[in-house]
Amino acid sequence: MPAPKKKAKTESDQLIAPPHEDCWAKTTEQNEPGINVRDHCLNVGCVAEAVLGSLPDSLKSPLRIETAATLAALHDIGKVSPGFQTKCEKWLIRLRLRDRALQEAWASCESDHARISQFTVQQILGSAGLVRWAAVIGAHHGRIKGERILLFPETNQPAWNAERCRLAGELINVFGPLPGERPDEATLWMIAGLVTFADWLGSNEDFFPQDARWDLQARRLRARQALDSIGWRPVRLRKALQFEAIFPGYSPNPLQSAAVQTVQERGLYVIEGPMGSGKTEAALAAAYQLLEVGKATGIYFGLPTQVTSNRIYLRVQEYLQNISTESAELRLAHSASWLVQTEPPPKLRPASNDGEAKDHVRVGRSWFASPKRALLAPFGVGTIDQALLGIVAAKHFFLRQFGLAGKVVVLDEVHTYDLYTSTLIDVLVRRLRELQCTVIVLSATLTEARRRQLLQVTETLPISKAYPLVSGVVDKLIEIPCEPPPSKTVAVRWVSGDDLVEKCVQRAQWGQCAVDPQHGGRRTGKLPPANGCKL
Repeated sequence: MPAPKKKAKTESDQLIAPPHEDCWAKTTEQNEPGINVRDHCLNVGCVAEAVLGSLPDSLKSPLRIETAATLAALHDIGKVSPGFQTKCEKWLIRLRLRDRALQEAWASCESDHARISQFTVQQILGSAGLVRWAAVIGAHHGRIKGERILLFPETNQPAWNAERCRLAGELINVFGPLPGERPDEATLWMIAGLVTFADWLGSNEDFFPQDARWDLQARRLRARQALDSIGWRPVRLRKALQFEAIFPGYSPNPLQSAAVQTVQERGLYVIEGPMGSGKTEAALAAAYQLLEVGKATGIYFGLPTQVTSNRIYLRVQEYLQNISTESAELRLAHSASWLVQTEPPPKLRPASNDGEAKDHVRVGRSWFASPKRALLAPFGVGTIDQALLGIVAAKHFFLRQFGLAGKVVVLDEVHTYDLYTSTLIDVLVRRLRELQCTVIVLSATLTEARRRQLLQVTETLPISKAYPLVSGVVDKLIEIPCEPPPSKTVAVRWVSGDDLVEKCVQRAQWGQCAVDPQHGGRRTGKLPPANGCKL
């Protein structure tokens, strides 16, 4: 018996789901449908591809992030859906779909394109062990949608789903297959951050105008140019610098020599010494060694307060001038660093006029502004909370992990933190090590128990009680006791009188400090009117 003939599709059947090539991804300033979903996904995939190409193999191989470009390209395939497409009425009119949309209640369908993207990719992945890869795509607006998206009712879902899968197949053919192994936590969130970063850069109309029509080669060239324009490239360093060249006018003391001798590989290190013993210079000199041989991609210096961050920021600026052959971007990250922001925000357009789309663009502009870019730029200085937000349930926590991956992360004054913050620091250090970072902890008064916690040394293993001390863990525990610096005598003198201000100014010109005892012993620019000051 001959097989029954397939019923020919009518025009009405064909309009159930328009081709994905006709589906918009962004609207223009006039709220017209702009760039289509396929072109936008190609742009973002090319940016992710360019980012991967800029990373050293020593970072890419351990983290197994070779599939990141494919996942980034798939991030917006959920926009091929009636709930999303109906957000642009002019698109419905252009394709003569407004009556059908009203009749079939498209506006009541699922409109969260990130959830739809995640759902479609988890269907393609199939295996339960791989569904967390799809969660990376669902989280590209900053919030995790859940490990798995349950089936949701949607008008004409089979036809729309077929178009999404057809688009997914095209993107996979361009950027490579989806991952075939279960992800570990570090790799999962590293890629999640890369996807969001690539989405923001690929949405910047300064780099990818909505009306441009390029072939794949042109898109890839444009992506590399976009990265260059924001300073995303390896820093060119002067080679084989000695300590005296990095810090002109100074020779290394025993603590600094021990740090340079010890920090030769990625690992976790603790530098203990009294105030003024040069721990900051020791950490920066050690970081230079790792940068020079390609074992680090940059530096983030985390401190407890804005005041200490501002002071170290100036010292790191001078350090970068000495080690680099070109101008190296240094960013400051804390809640008040926006005061020094100078560059205009990137030209990002929301996908539509709803609240989530506008918030996604607002956050993107914020991340590419001066303060938060310290975590994305090769070199950054800021408060430690900017790094700690990468290991708590904060929005875009994974973008912070992506920005810190592969860097030398210096954590200063660790002894000053309370139990809660210290616990978070322990978690942060473990995650940074998984992200192929080198962590250097600086402290003046670290207890033996706290050092054991940081280095993860069991109570049964004896550790040195020397001070100053440089210790670390790579494959095994390393400890180098150092000769203490010569003792210093500090003279404290109480002064008062009508000429108090003049005396303080004169002493300050000599390099001495004026301290106001009425304000907790803090240095202050405003002196008390008559009572007195310590010099």
